Amino acid sequence: MASYRGQAGNLNTYFAETLGRIEADGLAAIGQQVSLQQRGAVGQPVPFDVRLVVATHCNLATEVQAGRFREDLYYRLLGLPIELPPLRNRGDDILLLADSFAQNFSKLNQLPLRPLSAAARRCLLE
Repeated sequence: MASYRGQAGNLNTYFAETLGRIEADGLAAIGQQVSLQQRGAVGQPVPFDVRLVVATHCNLATEVQAGRFREDLYYRLLGLPIELPPLRNRGDDILLLADSFAQNFSKLNQLPLRPLSAAARRCLLE
């Protein structure tokens, strides 16, 4: 998990990549800071303005039901969930990405664009 290193009064982004794997005491600390919107040494709270971005491969609703994730923190973080299905479930997106990568590679290496063959496109979709 990334650490927060912002200064008071500034909007900073705090990114927690593996939220589902944070130990209970870490979740409690995050929950308290989000709730109070302050951080700092004990007895010396520092107000802060933070944008919290979290990502996880776990289904946090299921983790809450199983008692492995704090319910109060789950509802504080629920703001705007964005579910991104894996590429294997997104069909034509794979082709768009492959075309984009090919264009970027060609441009970066100053090479002529060589589009993917029909056979290569079929393989990507399988």
